[in-house]
Order: sequence, then structure tokens, then C-alpha cells
Amino acid sequence: MFMTFIAISILSAVFITMYLYLLRASTMATEAQRLYAEAAQERLEVIYNPAEENLTIRNTGGISVVLKYLVERDESAGQAKIMDFAEKLSNTVLSPNETTWIIYSKSNAENELLIVTERGNVFRAQEAAQTGPGIGQFVMKLSQYEITISPGDSQQITLTLIADPAYEGDPVQISVWSLQELFLWTFWSPGCPSGWTCEISPNPVNLSPETPSTAVITISVPSWESEDDYYLRFEGVGSGGETEYVTLKVTVSRSPPPGEPYVEINVQEDSVSGNYNQKRSVTVEVISHNGYSGTVTLSYQERAYWPYTDVISTTGKNLGFKPSDTVTLSPGATKLVTFKFRVRGNGEVTISGTADPDAIVDSDKFTVSITG
Repeated sequence: MFMTFIAISILSAVFITMYLYLLRASTMATEAQRLYAEAAQERLEVIYNPAEENLTIRNTGGISVVLKYLVERDESAGQAKIMDFAEKLSNTVLSPNETTWIIYSKSNAENELLIVTERGNVFRAQEAAQTGPGIGQFVMKLSQYEITISPGDSQQITLTLIADPAYEGDPVQISVWSLQELFLWTFWSPGCPSGWTCEISPNPVNLSPETPSTAVITISVPSWESEDDYYLRFEGVGSGGETEYVTLKVTVSRSPPPGEPYVEINVQEDSVSGNYNQKRSVTVEVISHNGYSGTVTLSYQERAYWPYTDVISTTGKNLGFKPSDTVTLSPGATKLVTFKFRVRGNGEVTISGTADPDAIVDSDKFTVSITG
């Protein structure tokens, strides 16, 4: 019996040791997989223009890239010249869709230029095709690449354009695009999200070689917009059809003052699908915080994904907010409302509300998709 106990104890110790090892190994493997997955998302388009002696680097991947080294390799001599990007650029982080350029002259026209990133990826520079004198290039930069706006508010950022010495072209026309998400797919759609305004002044933007030009971008978010991250792309078209763009992340967030009464709206379902014109419903929670007491009138806004123009319909019997679009709240109370509708297209539906007496009312959204 004693020997059996010892044997079981030893076995238990072995199993515990193996479990801890496997747990550690699994953690290391998970970390390695994460790093590998991040590195696999890095994509750079690197163009060297020997006539203008400049290097253009565009992040075409889905993750920010830290530029580490520029390597000029002389294969015939078996030598390499290494330059730290921190010596040339004030900001070595390149966001997705962002472009930067530096003046650089090769020691030998036959040498190869390589970009090394912080994650260890290496990208080879391609030589630019010469399309004639005076075409040149330009880059675009934002004063901020991430901003936070409260629903109903607006914010301004500055767009800066810089042309290289060879640029003698037309003014740059700026357009705005918004990122749309449809389940596993994402795509850029012309214009701001519906209900937003994005003003660019001036537009187009006049450019002179090596002289920065600026435009002010004013972004306004509707009061009913739900809390989430949104992405805007500003695209500039210059001489010869050259296109550059930068991406802005806009976080919509409501921040009521500490202790101030407010109302939270929570849609229990994240997504709903159905055939065209099929009846569907979601459950909406209306929650009192910090002692709010009063009535909340619910409403909805829809944002259709192209090519659809409508997401839902509430026209007809027994559709809309049930039992009512008006909810009476006592301090700390939670009320449930059923929102019934017919499916009309792919898109988003935001549930919002207004409070009486006045208070901040949060909003929430769900996605709708047609399955047949």
C-alpha cells in the first residue's frame, strides 16, 4: 500500500511537471505564432527613382511597420552599407496605407537597396519606370492617425502634402473613403459613413516642389452614432494620375462625467440574418445608470452596405419597438424592448434614444445580412 502511494505520488509529480512544461511551451508557441502572424502581415512597396534620387516606401499590408535599416548591397564586392532609418526620419512607424519618402543617392547604380523592418522582414526596392521629366512624386501625412470623437461632436486634423524636387504637376484632388465591414470581408466605399460629414479645405491642394502644403479636415459625427472604431482613407490624385493615401482611425466614444446620470442601450444580438422581407427581431436593453429617472424615446438609424440602399423595413403591422418606443426608467432599472423588422439588405442598424429629462443616452448597433 505504501509503495502504491509512492508510485502514485511520483506519477502525479511527473504529470504536474509535464503539464507545467507543456503550458509554458504552449505559451511560447502561442507567442511565436502571434509574432509570426504579425510579420506575415507586413507588406511594403519600395520604389527607387534614380533620376530624382529618392526612395518611396508605401505600407500596403494590414499592420503598422517599423522601418529599421536601409541596406545598400554591393554584391560584386561582397559589401553592404547600412543606414538606420532613425537618422533620416523623425517617425519610423509606417501605418497601413501610409507612404513616406527619403532622398537617397546610390554609391553605385548597380547596387541593390533593401529595407529591413523591426520584425525582421526584408523588402527589395524596385527601380521606378521613368515616365518623363517633371512628373515627380508627393507624399501625404496626417497630424494625427488616431482620434477620439464623442457622438454629436466634431474634430479637426491637418493633412500635409510634400512634393519632391521634380514635381511640377497639377493640384492634388483629395477624396475620402470609409471602410465597410461585411462579416469576413472589408472594402472601401466612397465618402464618409452615412450621417457623418468630412470637410476638406482647401480642395484641391496646390503643390510646389519641396514646399509643404496643408489642408484642414473637419470630421463631424452624428449624435446617434454607436461606440466603435471607424476608418477613413484620404486619397490624393496628382500629376499623371499618381495616387497617394493615408488612413485615419476614428474612435467614437461617449464619456459622461463621473457620477452624472445617463442611459445605456444594449442590443443583445450582434448580428441577424434572413431572406429578403423576412421578419426578424432583436432584444434591446434600456438601462438606467447613476440614478437616472425619466423616459427614453427609442429610434433607429440604418447604414446600408453597397449596393443596397435599405437595411430593414418597419412599415407594417406589429413592426418596430414593442411594446412601445417610449420606456420609463426608475433609478437602477433595466427595461427590455423587442425591435421587430423585415430584412431588406446588408448593413448596420443603430438603436439610439433621447431622454426626458435630458441625459446622455448611449447607443448600440447590430448587423443585418440577406441569406437568400
